[in-house]
Amino acid sequence: MGRLGLGLLDGLFLLTLLLLPAVWILDPLQVTLGPLHLSIHWGWKPVLAPALFLIGGWGLRRVLRAQDLASTRWGGSKALWCVSINLLVFYLGWAALETWLMVKGINTHVPPALLAGRNAQGDIVIQPNTEPDPELLWRLKPGAVLAGRVVNQLGFRDREREVAKRPDSIRVLCMGDSATAQGWPSYAELLDESLQREPPTAQAWEAFNLGVYGYNSLQGLRLFQKTAAILRPDVVTIAFGRNDLMKSLNGRQPDRDFMALSMAPAMAAVYEKMVARRSLALLIHALQKAREGFSRHKGDLPFRVPPDEYRAVLAEFVAAVRAAGAVPILVTAPRRDLRPLGSNVLGDVNRIYDQYADITRQVAHDQQVDLLDLAALFAGPACDHYFSFDQIHFDLYTTEIGVTGPAAPGAEPGLERIASEIHKTLRGSVGTKEWTQRRSAGPRQAA
Repeated sequence: MGRLGLGLLDGLFLLTLLLLPAVWILDPLQVTLGPLHLSIHWGWKPVLAPALFLIGGWGLRRVLRAQDLASTRWGGSKALWCVSINLLVFYLGWAALETWLMVKGINTHVPPALLAGRNAQGDIVIQPNTEPDPELLWRLKPGAVLAGRVVNQLGFRDREREVAKRPDSIRVLCMGDSATAQGWPSYAELLDESLQREPPTAQAWEAFNLGVYGYNSLQGLRLFQKTAAILRPDVVTIAFGRNDLMKSLNGRQPDRDFMALSMAPAMAAVYEKMVARRSLALLIHALQKAREGFSRHKGDLPFRVPPDEYRAVLAEFVAAVRAAGAVPILVTAPRRDLRPLGSNVLGDVNRIYDQYADITRQVAHDQQVDLLDLAALFAGPACDHYFSFDQIHFDLYTTEIGVTGPAAPGAEPGLERIASEIHKTLRGSVGTKEWTQRRSAGPRQAA
C-alpha cells in the first residue's frame, strides 16, 4: 500500500506540474455565477501544490527506506520523475525569460481579440470624422462631413446607395485609399455615370466608391471581407500602396499587430490571458510571423505593411474577390517626383513608392489578374496636370476641405482619366475566360 501511495504522490506531483502553466496564465481567474462575480488571484500559491506532493513523496520514501527510485517497483515512478525533472528545468528557463523581459521592459504588441459577432470599438481615431473600429483600426463615420461631403450610411464618401442589388445587374466596387475616396465626384462616381451611359454588356451597371482615407491594403482586404456578402460585387478594383509604405503606427510594428482578430468567446478569453504574459506574447508574435512568412531583418524599415506582406495581402485580396464570385482588377499608384513627406515616410520615398508599384505588377502577373497600370500610364509630363500639390493625389485634393458643391466639368482631369481607364479595362474584361467563368456560375445568393 505504501508503494501504491508513493506512485500516487509521484503522479499528483507530475499532474500539478503539467497544470502549472494553465494556472499561471489564468491568474487572476474570473468566475461568474449568475449575479456573483469572483476574481481569484493565485500569486505564488500554485507552486505550493507540487512542492507538497514532492515533500510527501520524499517523506514516504524515507519511511519505506526506498532511496533508489527503481526500488519502489512501481512501474511508472521512475518515468514520472524523469518527466517531472525535465519540466522543472523547462519552467526555470521560462521563468528566467519572463523575468528578463520584465526587467528589460520588453512587451510585444500582438493583435487584440474581438468576440465574433460583437461590434466592439477600437481606439484609433485619425480625424474627427472617423470612428474607431477594432478590425479596421478606423472607419468613416456615417453622417460626418469629410472634405465637403457627407459620408453615406454605408460609411463611404459617396452618395447614398441601395445595398440590395438589382436582379441581373453588374456591380463594381472601387476599393482604395484617399486617392479613391477623394473628389466630388470621385472617380468611382464618374465611372458609375459612364457605365450607365455606355454599359459594357446589356445588363445595368453601377459603381460604388469604397475608398477610405488612410487605408492600406490590409485594411482594404478586411473591409472587403466584411462587406462582400452584403454588397455582392461582380468586379472589384484594388488600388492601394500609398499608405502601406508609410511608417508604422508605433514606429516598430506593422499595422497587422494592431488589428483585432475575430474569435469565439472561449478562444478570445484564453488568447487575452496568454498575450498578457510577455513571453507568450513574444512566442505568439514569432509564430504569427513564421506562419505568414514575412521576413524582417535587422535594419528593415518599420512600414505599416512591409513589402513582403504587401505582396501576400494583394494575393489574398485577389483570392478573396474570386471566392466571392467577382473579377479583381489591380491598380498601380502613380506619382510625381516626391519630396520627403515628413516623419510618416521612410527612406528614399520615390524608390520605395516604385517598389510597391512593381509588387502590384508582379502579383497581377503571378495571379493572372487584369492590371490597370496607372503608374505607367501617368508617367509622362503630359499627365502632370492630373496631380495635386502633394504629387500623389489628384486634381483638387489639397483644397477639397473647403468645397461646397460638385466640381465643374473638366475640373478633375485626373479622376476623369482614371474613370475612363477603368471603363476601358472593364470593356476589355468582358468576354475573357475569367469573366465568362464568373458569369456562367449564375446569380449568387446574398449571405
